[in-house]
Amino acid sequence: MAKLSISKADILRTKLVKPGWHPIVVKKTSYEPAKSDGGASMNHVIDHEVTEGDFAGVPLRDWINEKAPGTGLPYLRACGFKVTDEGGDFAIENTVNKKLMVRIENQERGGRFVNACMDYRARP
Repeated sequence: MAKLSISKADILRTKLVKPGWHPIVVKKTSYEPAKSDGGASMNHVIDHEVTEGDFAGVPLRDWINEKAPGTGLPYLRACGFKVTDEGGDFAIENTVNKKLMVRIENQERGGRFVNACMDYRARP
């Protein structure tokens, strides 16, 4: 009989974070086809981890889709990018190891609640 192995990281991934502002560190960024439209567009994927308090270690994930890049403005500004009214090109991969604050909400997706990254700001 095959065993099912569940790691500490697997358990933390399912933990709902209390809604509100939490300190995080950016762990990784990637560029992947969007699942929501069958890969017709690309997502900048940003993996974070809560760094303090009762939720320390909980991984979080956020996406910025190329069809709606403006949704990434709070993230870019929190990371210190100077975003003007003219727009620009921003190297998301340079945000790894940035320490930020993220506002979490618990949202229902696919019949279960998940942690949703709703806003970002620089850490005090």
